Formats: sequence, C-alpha cells, structure tokens
Amino acid sequence: MVDTLNTETPNNNAVVELRQAENSVDLAGSLKRLELEVKPESDNAITGKFVIATGPDNEHAVKVYVKPTDFNNQPSRAYAGMRTWLKSAEETGKALAANVHPKDMADYFAATKACEGLTPTMSLTALVKAGYDAETATQYATQVYMPRKFTTLSVNEYYTDDDELVSRPEINGRFFSHAKERITNPRADFALEMYIKNIAPENKGGDPTGRLIVTGITPMSRGRLSIVEYVVPAELADGFESNYEKGQTALFRGQIINRVIREVKTHAHWGNPVEEAANTFVRELLLTNGDPAYFEEDKRTYTTEQIQQAMDVRENVTLPEMLSRKKNRPASGAQAQGFNNSTAAAKAASAVGFGAQAAAKPSVTPAPMPASQYTQYAAPTAAPAPATVAAPRAW
Repeated sequence: MVDTLNTETPNNNAVVELRQAENSVDLAGSLKRLELEVKPESDNAITGKFVIATGPDNEHAVKVYVKPTDFNNQPSRAYAGMRTWLKSAEETGKALAANVHPKDMADYFAATKACEGLTPTMSLTALVKAGYDAETATQYATQVYMPRKFTTLSVNEYYTDDDELVSRPEINGRFFSHAKERITNPRADFALEMYIKNIAPENKGGDPTGRLIVTGITPMSRGRLSIVEYVVPAELADGFESNYEKGQTALFRGQIINRVIREVKTHAHWGNPVEEAANTFVRELLLTNGDPAYFEEDKRTYTTEQIQQAMDVRENVTLPEMLSRKKNRPASGAQAQGFNNSTAAAKAASAVGFGAQAAAKPSVTPAPMPASQYTQYAAPTAAPAPATVAAPRAW
C-alpha cells in the first residue's frame, strides 16, 4: 500500500510517496477486562478497549474504534463483531448476577434464547466481582486471540495542558476471537518494518546497562509516522550493532512488555518493622530478532531523504495542526494511556539478520494458534442497527 504525503513546506515543495510498512501484533491470552461504549455523536461508533492478560502481572490494553460501515460504505464486519462482544458480555453479566457458575455458562447460553448464537464472555474482572477467587477466575476466563492481519502497533499522541507533546505506543485492533481451547502459550509479540533513526547505549543512573535504545520510524496509513523507542537486550546488543546501522530499513520482531514487578520493602532500622508495597512498572518494546537490512535499491527501503521530507511535514504541518485543534477544543479529561513514553526516530539493518527466534515462555511452543482453534465472526448480511449501549461499560 502506498500513501502519498504532501510535503509542501516553506523549504520543500516536493511530494514524497511512502508505502505503508508491514506491521502486525500477535496477541493471545485471558480477557481481563472489556470496556466498550457506543458513541451516538460519532455515528454510533464503538470505542474502548480490550485488556488481555498474558501472565499474572502482564497485561495489554488494545484500543478499539469501529464504525457501522467501512471505507466503502459497506456493513463493517468489525462492527458486527464488536456488537456481538457487547451482547455476549451483557448476557454473561446477567447470568453471573443470577448465580450461574462459570462451569455451567456454556450450557446456560445454549438453553437461553437471548443468548442464541453467542459465546460466553467472562473476564477476570467480572468473575472476581461476582465473588469467585483468583484461581477460579483464571480457570474460566475467556481466552482471546487476535488475528495478526487486523492488529497493529501504533502511537497515541497528544498535547498536554502545558503544550508538551506526549507519544505513547499502543496496540490497535478490530477483530477479537474467542479461542475454543485454553491458550497454553499466552503472548504479545510484534513484527514490523522500520527505518532506523538512531542507535544508542542505554544508561540508568549514569551507568551503562549493556542494552541498546533503538529509535525507529514506521510509516502508517494516511501518511502518519510511528516514532518509537525499542530496546535490544544486552545479550543481543553486539549482534545488532554488527548487522544494522542508522539509515537502514529492515523487518524486526519482538515482544511487548507491560508488566508490574511487585515488591514489599521492610523498614526496620529501629522500632517495629514497617512493610511498604513498592510496585515497579516495566513498559518497553523488546527487539529480539531481525531480517537482513534491505539493499538501497530495494523498493521496500525508506530513504533518508524520504523520511526527512515526511518528518518535515510532521513538524511543520501535522503537529502544529494537532496543537491548534487541542487549543480550540474544551478540556476532555485524561488521555488514553499507552505503555512507554517515546521520543522521535528510527534505526535499522544489514546484510544478515540478528538474534534468535523469540523465546516462548518455558515449556510452551511459540507457534501461532491454528485457525481451527478460534472463531471469527462473519460479515452481516445487512447494515447493522446501532448498538444500544450508551454509556461506558466494563465487564
């Protein structure tokens, strides 16, 4: 796909064409929370997020925004799927309130006319709220799989009240599938192409960690640029620097880390010991594998000139327009949270790839789930009627 960027700026009247980069996320795990709402003021678009847990202290929010019709003004399959999730979650909530046990939920849905054609949607949050312990909630929580084709890694950018630009990586998705069997290899992996803007050693507290910070630029749809910082583990840093340099383009793979490290600190220099909970949030994008850098003549390569022209448009047109819109609209509350502050830029490749295959968690296989293990919603035969949920709901 090629997106045309009008780069007419005071210093540049050229037009640059940037193809949309390959960009996908492989996310599978337990449904922790479902937060969706219908926006009547936005053509009944369904917005919100799915929060998917890939471990006891590792979860990922996936941003959702779908309208009843697609770009061709045809009934949207994604919208039909979201309405199905909404209906299923509501009916599951009613059943839990009526003391239907999670192990009996499938039979309850099969015997209830209002649930015809639906699959129960039981989030960890809903099960705990209904009085079940963490072990039971984990056992029966709905297993969710997101097809790579419809899930991407992007950025959420906005200006604060102090006119400071904030840029946070976020996951965007349109299709979410109920897994028919329990997911044994929960994961949050990504694969994307990027132009390497910068490579620098990581320092914490003034001391080098051995890791690398790679700033990458990934062209998105409609001329947007995703500018994100990635981390190369210390054990792969030498291999990365041997294979890639600034200004190259390559396809990289990695893991989305969004976890909480829970600790309890004890203060007992004198007197009765006092315990204090201390949580550390780790939010980063870990590069673990890469293909060889594209040759300069390869049509997939983003040249430094193209990227600079696109950056000029961003700095002189896109961001000023964003700031102007922010100043001209009333305050609307806190912005959606991503998982990692990011600055600008990119970094990439060489004649050979680097790294090993992304390691799965111990005793599991990192292969993607076979198509037979998940259910995809079919397209509606007619334009879907507006959903009836009018206020934010969490399940």
